[in-house]
Amino acid sequence: MGCFNTVNQKLKFFDKETDITFNQWRNSDAYYLLSRIDDSPVDWIWEDDMTDEEKESNPDYEINGGYLKVRNTSNAIMQYHIGTHKEIYN
Repeated sequence: MGCFNTVNQKLKFFDKETDITFNQWRNSDAYYLLSRIDDSPVDWIWEDDMTDEEKESNPDYEINGGYLKVRNTSNAIMQYHIGTHKEIYN
């Protein structure tokens, strides 16, 4: 597997060869479910959405139009499971 290939290569999962191509993986239910986990380490906060405290802590916000807010993602998977459980059972 690599980047900028002209042939759609087979993927490895857990160091094992598979018969799944990258395109097949991207169209799979497993990929869809995993991609819903909100584990981005940062969020861009626009100036208009910033609190006064955030503006004070990030003085370059006026130049940048906002700032990058560092997120705690340590429980992202647990939050995903809780949200999925609520979707199924509500």
